[in-house]
Amino acid sequence: MLMMGKKFYVYVDGESHYIRNEGKAKKLDGFTTLGKVQRVGNSQGQDVKVRDDCHFFWDSEYLNNLHPDRKVYFTAFTGNDNVLHDAHVYLRSLHFEPYIIKEDKGLRDRRRSKANDAGVIEKPKGADIALAVRMIEDAVLDNYQIVGLFTSDADYLPVIKAVRRMGKYVVVYGFKENLGNPELEYVPDEFVDLGSYWKRTCYKIIA
Repeated sequence: MLMMGKKFYVYVDGESHYIRNEGKAKKLDGFTTLGKVQRVGNSQGQDVKVRDDCHFFWDSEYLNNLHPDRKVYFTAFTGNDNVLHDAHVYLRSLHFEPYIIKEDKGLRDRRRSKANDAGVIEKPKGADIALAVRMIEDAVLDNYQIVGLFTSDADYLPVIKAVRRMGKYVVVYGFKENLGNPELEYVPDEFVDLGSYWKRTCYKIIA
């Protein structure tokens, strides 16, 4: 990825990203929650940030010392407005532009149960279309030349193809074993398998 003089935006399909990471964590002995995960070699735990109520998970190693001009995290939240405000402030403190949909707890619990029982991830209503519109809008406005999309969801293939036709360089960061369609590996200009991070040489549990 050639970055010199190129504007770089990042969009995160947060619900999918969080649940896929959570699933990988639970496959490792002793990893029961993302909230206890820390990157190996970092005693202060500064490299991994987790906030469960808005399904936020981020490892600073993902971008390999790249510095995006903008990062936008699309996700959902259940709780009162004061805590929702705190969630927005938290994401902002980590240099993300938050797009957080407030939803009913019962609906969120049903979606989580389906993900746990059947491996089917249902997104909060409106999140996918908001990400797709924003990614295309920013491409049309020429706000970026390189875009990183964190998703394993094949529904974004038309968006990826559209922005590539506009001359943008697209990198997808996803979980190879969970791709909804194998085209996500080769339709973008690059594909980064986030599943490769989930080994004990990368993460450990905070005592």
